[in-house]
Amino acid sequence: MFFKGHRKLQTQLYLAYLGIILFFLGTFSMFFYVFVSGKLKDEAFERLYNNNLTLKDSVEANIEDMDNVSININYSSIVENTLSYDFNLNQDRNSYKRLADLFVMLNGTNSRADYIYLYDLEGTCLQVDSVQKLTHIDLESLSWYQPVLSKKGSLFLSTPYEKKISAYTTDVISLYRTYVNSNRKTVGIVETVKNCKSLFNAIIRFEKKATTPTRIYIYNERKELIYPYQTDLEIPDYPSVSKSNTGTSFNGTRVEQITNPTTSQKEYLTSLPSDYTGWTYYAVQDEADILAPLNDLTRVLLIFVIIMILIASIVSHYLAKRLAHPIAHLKHIIQRMQLSNLGLESPASYPVFSVELKELYDSFSEMNQKLRASRDQLLKVQEAELEARSLALQSQMSPHFYYNSLSSIMILAENGDTKSVAGMCQNLSRIMRYVTDFKTRVVSIREELDYIKEYLYCMKMRNQSSLHYELQIDDSLLDITLPKLCIHPLVENALKYGTNCSPPWRVKIYSIIQDDFWKICVEDTGPGFSEEAIQHLDTQIQTFASNSSEMPKLQINGLGLANIYIRMSIYFEHDFIFEYGNTKEGHAFTAIGAFCRKEK
Repeated sequence: MFFKGHRKLQTQLYLAYLGIILFFLGTFSMFFYVFVSGKLKDEAFERLYNNNLTLKDSVEANIEDMDNVSININYSSIVENTLSYDFNLNQDRNSYKRLADLFVMLNGTNSRADYIYLYDLEGTCLQVDSVQKLTHIDLESLSWYQPVLSKKGSLFLSTPYEKKISAYTTDVISLYRTYVNSNRKTVGIVETVKNCKSLFNAIIRFEKKATTPTRIYIYNERKELIYPYQTDLEIPDYPSVSKSNTGTSFNGTRVEQITNPTTSQKEYLTSLPSDYTGWTYYAVQDEADILAPLNDLTRVLLIFVIIMILIASIVSHYLAKRLAHPIAHLKHIIQRMQLSNLGLESPASYPVFSVELKELYDSFSEMNQKLRASRDQLLKVQEAELEARSLALQSQMSPHFYYNSLSSIMILAENGDTKSVAGMCQNLSRIMRYVTDFKTRVVSIREELDYIKEYLYCMKMRNQSSLHYELQIDDSLLDITLPKLCIHPLVENALKYGTNCSPPWRVKIYSIIQDDFWKICVEDTGPGFSEEAIQHLDTQIQTFASNSSEMPKLQINGLGLANIYIRMSIYFEHDFIFEYGNTKEGHAFTAIGAFCRKEK
């Protein structure tokens, strides 16, 4: 039982070792997490930026191909020579067929532009698509006409729109440039048209195959959505949202954390403006997708930490046990130490790995040997004392026997039974010789039973047919030794108190033998022990057990049972049996015995 606040040494060592290991493990895990999480974020942001840059370059290259077609038409001398000075497209069929073939040649085999249109300012249009023909259009009614003229030769890109070609409709983007003659006068407009699927093919393929969901948005300088060109979803106004100056810089651009105004979700965004087209490319990823590798790292690190804690706990327990067990072993040796086994159990053979523990064990062994030597010296002194105490107890029994025997003879003499008196005197002589032989303190059960038979004969002569007795002692017990006059008081007690009732009276003396003990029991048919008698006897025995050096005072005609307990404890030490009480029928019983020494 430990005091409140105290812990076992092994527990203290275990907690100390575990605390140290957990401190370093926690410190390492924290710095590792901070370092690796920063690297993962940097890689994710840089990957987002690089993907946006790659897709921008791909789209810009397609726009540049379309623009090159329009520039080549603008600077083609064939076009200028074919048309009149005032750039009149109302030519004969062969003339505009030559122009159409020229456009196809300038477009190249890889069809940098899907469709080509050439307008004069009068509204005549040379159309080169699935068919080649001249048409007339009201240019003033077209939304792109005035913005293209205001560009004065610079390119102008439309937003995606649906264009019907033959029997089907497709989404396209047009690139416009004004056509100027040799005098630098605007006389017409060149339009090159590209299918949106072809123009944004790299983005479409990327969005389908990207391992981390990434959304690409393209806006022109008028904040009009260019890509995605077909969507039913509500798309946030990213040009308005992306105005923060905070963010992580990669190669001159910024990765911003924004809140999607539509979904209210946290997102990371990078934007790349184009000076060539005037478009701004936005690459957007959800925060959850950006941090997914970081979350995976967190889970792996958590599993690692849990495993390391388990390993640390096992290692700490092992180290604590290795240090504390030698001390616990020494404690158990001390707890088992008694006067009877001093010097028999030595801790020197127990394996220890500490110099201090080895010195402690050696010091304890030396102390143990000194105690054994002191005990042997003390036992020699106690032997003489025990002999004196045993003689004192035996002499205490003798007056008691005299009193009871003489009382019996007196009764027989009063009845005039001289023969019985003579027989009792003869038995009493043998009894007194047995009792007063102080040289003999230990006898066999056989000798004690011979004496009891003579005693019972005297009692039988006194009580005649009112008394019946029975002896059933196993022959294997007859040679066992015990203190002299230990069984007799039990029989005397049974006769004295077992006859406090109407006759006939019965006394039974029998033995019980088990593997590890034997005992001799005495039962009577009297009223049994009273509660007061049992309590009084318990008090006497407890007094002696707590202070064995002080013998309780016994009257000559006393109960005598405490006397037997003292003598048995002196002779058998802790290996004796002493029982008393009442049977189920309410009769008294007493028993003495001992445990087999070879078993102990």
